[in-house]
Amino acid sequence: LTVASAKQSNSPTTGEDADLKIAATNHSQLVQSFTDEVIAYLEETGRNKVSKEVLLECLGLIANKYPSLALSEYKESLDQFIKIQTETYCAMFLIEEDLNKVWGDT
Repeated sequence: LTVASAKQSNSPTTGEDADLKIAATNHSQLVQSFTDEVIAYLEETGRNKVSKEVLLECLGLIANKYPSLALSEYKESLDQFIKIQTETYCAMFLIEEDLNKVWGDT
């Protein structure tokens, strides 16, 4: 066993590297799509003054379109994003229980 062959056996193959890059790109595109959709909804909601229950239900409908994000490493950051943007656009304050409703974790 040579040093070169040991290094090769411990490092991912080019195909695995490509798969990881594609997966990361897909997740980042999902996150971007999700945050864009949340912002668009909250901007509209802020102008129309809906109840907190309706807001949570609609955010839940958006989140349901991105089920992989609920289990991703980004969920905590997305929760903070939703919380801050809801405060900014709708002057509503969300607690952890509210955010759990968004993701269907009741």
